[in-house]
Amino acid sequence: MYTCIHSINIIVHIFETEVFIMTDNSFQDLLAELDQLISVCEEHAKSSDSAEKQRFYEGMAIAYTTQRMRITGEVDAIELKVINELYRSLSTTSSTHRSSK
Repeated sequence: MYTCIHSINIIVHIFETEVFIMTDNSFQDLLAELDQLISVCEEHAKSSDSAEKQRFYEGMAIAYTTQRMRITGEVDAIELKVINELYRSLSTTSSTHRSSK
């Protein structure tokens, strides 16, 4: 997990420092790849057989989504307050999911 998030942060850092020049096609390919990763993680979260796997995939989907938003300029940064709220929401969802089984 650290490797994926670390790699995404490196990509974002490269974009932010404007060291890397990307063609429009490769930029669109990157966004398409992130969209696919988001979708795969969301599907795995829905079909996971344990709360831990569900939370892992939900977290990865959030990480990919927030990095996509940073790359496209939708947000400058994600505040820790927002991440904490997402975590709290996921904890509640996971608790509900476990108790319903």
